[in-house]
Amino acid sequence: MVNKSAGVVMVRICNSLSTDGNCCKVPLFLCVEPGGPWKNMAWSIPKGGREPQDSTLFETGTREFEEETGQIAPVNELLSVGSIRQRKGKTVHAWYFIDSDNKPIKFRSNTYRIEHPKGSGRFKTYKEAITHQFLTEDEAKIKLIDAQFELILRIKRNLEIRNLL
Repeated sequence: MVNKSAGVVMVRICNSLSTDGNCCKVPLFLCVEPGGPWKNMAWSIPKGGREPQDSTLFETGTREFEEETGQIAPVNELLSVGSIRQRKGKTVHAWYFIDSDNKPIKFRSNTYRIEHPKGSGRFKTYKEAITHQFLTEDEAKIKLIDAQFELILRIKRNLEIRNLL
């Protein structure tokens, strides 16, 4: 098992109306539904494990973002939100950037090949991410792996500190 992974979150800031009718800014976080033979998995930030060609976790994060979304992360705009530790011990390092373009994005995902069931000798090919969606904070709390939700909260706090919300 890979004990460290890294990823990047694309954030969009949208204007919205609060319940009292005032205009407010709402962050939306790009998350993915992982592909593979497992059903009803929790969603994730676009991320993955370190490969031999990656000299840093930063490189891992940007490569995985591109592999899972088909988009290139703007490396000069990425801000770190540190790392979290998931329930089974994996450490996830994350960065984010603000996508101010707000144009429709055509997502695509790489595929990978895996023996399933393990030991069966049968190999199948799956997409790394089967669905991409910009989630609100409330949606992320429901869909994301529990520990990864902390990364969303850190991004939101960073946006607030920077007076972007």
